[in-house]
Amino acid sequence: VKGQPDMADGAARLVPGPAPIASDSGESAYPDPPAPESAPLRGAHLLAASAPAVTTLPPAPPAAQEQEPLTDTQLTALVAERRFDAAHAGLAARLARDPDDMTALLLNSYILIERQRFVEATELARRALERDAWSLDALLLLGLAAKWRNDHAAATQAFKQAVYAQPECWPAHYYLGEAYRAQGETTLARRAWQATVRILTEDPAAPTGLRIVPLAVPRAQILFLCQRRLQSEPHAPAADATARSLGSS
Repeated sequence: VKGQPDMADGAARLVPGPAPIASDSGESAYPDPPAPESAPLRGAHLLAASAPAVTTLPPAPPAAQEQEPLTDTQLTALVAERRFDAAHAGLAARLARDPDDMTALLLNSYILIERQRFVEATELARRALERDAWSLDALLLLGLAAKWRNDHAAATQAFKQAVYAQPECWPAHYYLGEAYRAQGETTLARRAWQATVRILTEDPAAPTGLRIVPLAVPRAQILFLCQRRLQSEPHAPAADATARSLGSS
């Protein structure tokens, strides 16, 4: 019966169809079926689902380049504008690089004087003087720090050295006169004020002589104050002779 197994050839065929045709060699004319693909491991999909996800991190940013320190001009401008916090940060960076940085020492000393930290200001001014014993800026800062500490003898010594280093530094003459006055040395005070008046009268725009520190000293007010001091302070004939010699020099 068609479609039933043929018991005579001893091969049970479940699928109806023609029997395979034998070749001369006795092999089957049909090629062997392809080998089945390997079955996936049971539960592999569960393992994949439970495996932790690999997080790909973004590439690390390039190392930040060290910020260039502020220049002398930039630092002096910040101090002149009284932007002391910004200036102090820049000065600290400069001193970290070079503890003997002259500009940083002087400007930092000036800021400390403005902030009434006179002992620290004195230390920095002395460090600057160790590098340059004739630094007018350092000498004037040393005198100012002493003046505001009421150490008039130390202030006098510093201002005298400043005048010797730069005879036309009228702020040094003025402050020297104030230091003498605080000690009752009227004649010497008048001599210093006379020098201040002479310099500012000959040249109302006379430079201070300072190279780094932007000392804010109003010329017109200083000139007026010295003139008032000379009119009101008692004086001796010797002081008048000294004043005339200074005025004619």
